[in-house]
This record gives sequence, C-alpha cells and structure tokens, in this order.
Amino acid sequence: MDRNSVRPERAPPRRRMLASLVFAALAVGLLTPAMSFVGTPPRASAAEHAPARLAEFLWALAGQESGWRYDAENPSSGAYGKYQIMPFNWPNWSRDYIGDPHAPQTAVNQEIVAAGKVIDLHRWLRRYDRVAYWWLSGLRDPDKSNWSSYARNYVANVMSLMGRAPAGGDGPTPTEPNTGLERGDVLRTDRSFRLRAGPSWPSATLVRLPRHSELTVLRSKWVPINGQPRAWVRLEAPDGTRGWVRYRILAARIRG
Repeated sequence: MDRNSVRPERAPPRRRMLASLVFAALAVGLLTPAMSFVGTPPRASAAEHAPARLAEFLWALAGQESGWRYDAENPSSGAYGKYQIMPFNWPNWSRDYIGDPHAPQTAVNQEIVAAGKVIDLHRWLRRYDRVAYWWLSGLRDPDKSNWSSYARNYVANVMSLMGRAPAGGDGPTPTEPNTGLERGDVLRTDRSFRLRAGPSWPSATLVRLPRHSELTVLRSKWVPINGQPRAWVRLEAPDGTRGWVRYRILAARIRG
C-alpha cells in the first residue's frame, strides 16, 4: 500500500460503531447476525502488560486504515487519523486512555489512545484477527463464517501487513500526551475569554482578553483537576499579560 494514500471509503457493514454516549448524546446500536453481538471490552488496568507484537499489529492496522497518515480523514464518516477513529469514539477513548475527553487528536495522542484500546481489545478477544474485525465492525464474533467477504478481506490484509511489519513497528508508544502546540506558536482568536494570570497558580487572577487577540504560546501541560488530567496552555498577550487557559476553551476560540 502507498504510505501516502488514504484507504477509500468502505462498503457496509458500518465500521467501529460503539453503543456509547457521544458529543451529541447519540446512542448508536447495531443489528448483528447469528452469534455476533455489539461489544465493549473491559478496560485493563494501567499495569496491564501489552500483548506480544502489539507494535507490529498497530503498524499493520495503521497501514490498512490510513496508509500510516496521521492527518487522513474520511470525508463521509469523519473517521480521522492514522487509525481512523470515529469522531464519536474519540472523546470516550481519549478519556479512557489519556484522562481528558477533550484531548486533541495529535500524532502522540493518537498513538496513546490506539495502543490503549488495542491492549484492552486483545485482553478481551485474545487474538489479533478478532481485534481487527472489531476495529472494522464494532462486533465481537469469533465465528468467521458470519463475517462478510469484505470483513474477511480487511482482516486478512491487516494480518498480512502484520506479518511483514518491521520489528517494533513504528517504535514505542508515547506515554505523555501533548496539545500539539509549540513554544512560539501564534494564535488568533475570534471570541473573548479569560486567562488565569499571575506569578503563581494559587494566586492567579482572572483576566479577560478581548476578541481578535493575538497570543503567543509559551508552553502547555496537563494538570490534574479532581483527579483527572486536563490540558492547559500558557499564553502571552501583546501587552505582556501571561496566563493559563484550558486547551478546550482555547481551541473553541482559535480563528480557523
């Protein structure tokens, strides 16, 4: 497969759907044949060891899904990234494996989330071919005679790629999420918002910035709030004001 190509839009069955709460509180159900059923795996503990050849499977899955492109997007379904994660799955999965449902789909975060999900799926399904089938369909069905010819070909392609994968795939899975913002990046906003400004976090005061502000990124970090990590960005305004803002608030105000 051309590493710069994006896999064409698929034929039914509809892929990777979860019966889960999404941004718009949309619950999606699937009708399944014979012995198959919609399934969500139990989440492994943080100490759960990764299965053998995880990196090679992830490499193969990414090759089948996107041609290894972090910016691949399916214009029909909205599936995005190297592993073509559906938009209604990302908030739940990033909450599960990063801790923040608003984590952006950066390359690093895609790797963390995909690895965490595959570890849990393998722990549940025990075999990579079944994990690949679940990734396509959202179904747990060990009986391959129930799979469509499209699904069988998809799984065969993934397993074939896995057999040819370089040792270690694309390398170790990152452990620290990021915001994708670098020091010196300049952001322009179209809505007003408030910064936590001041010399220290405990003594910070709220400063409102006007619309159409031009802000320079100083740094970003993940701060636990009520035990859950949340992304914060430190910014500098043209008048020298410096402060922190939640990433999800900032992202909603960046001028496209």
